[in-house]
Amino acid sequence: MAVLHTKAVTVILSVTVLLGLLYLSQYYSRTDVVTVTPWLAPVVWEGTFNPFLLDSIYKRKNITIAATVFAVGKYIMFLKDFLQTSEEHFFVGFRVDFYVFTDRPNEVPKVNMAAGRMLTVRSVPSSNRWQEISARRMEIIQNLIEKKLQNRADYIFCLDVDSKFHGRWGAESLGGLVAVIHPGYYRDDRSRFPYERSPASNA
Repeated sequence: MAVLHTKAVTVILSVTVLLGLLYLSQYYSRTDVVTVTPWLAPVVWEGTFNPFLLDSIYKRKNITIAATVFAVGKYIMFLKDFLQTSEEHFFVGFRVDFYVFTDRPNEVPKVNMAAGRMLTVRSVPSSNRWQEISARRMEIIQNLIEKKLQNRADYIFCLDVDSKFHGRWGAESLGGLVAVIHPGYYRDDRSRFPYERSPASNA
């Protein structure tokens, strides 16, 4: 009986997930935006999914979302807006752990976090070059994953502090590997992308 019950629950959950994903198929009917990449990855837009259905699927899983953000040097000035708008729009109702890496920990603004949401501040060295910060960032995030997140977080997002959330960002963006569309390039053909094109490059 227990085995049958487990199978029944699994089937119900699978059908529910399938229905949620089938709802995403509406993206094919939109012609005003890019809905699929040249390599056939779906591009999810507002209005192309059922937020209540998707959230209900993932909330039952009791998942933890981790978000890393770097506020080094003058970029600390963006942190308050980032945190405030994330509280309004980023995985609202989910357990979210924010990890802020900064060289100015005393300047991290106080933002009221909802229940189940946590803010951790970690100190990093200062740098005058954003290129150095970007290069170091991946190593720092890798260390965080190995030492803390691999046993705590189900999904990890690496976000830019000079971004603001203007609308919902929720379970529709969960997957094995996700990315956001660059506002300067999403309407362009791939031939116009700023790839490294030197034959000598191994990138």
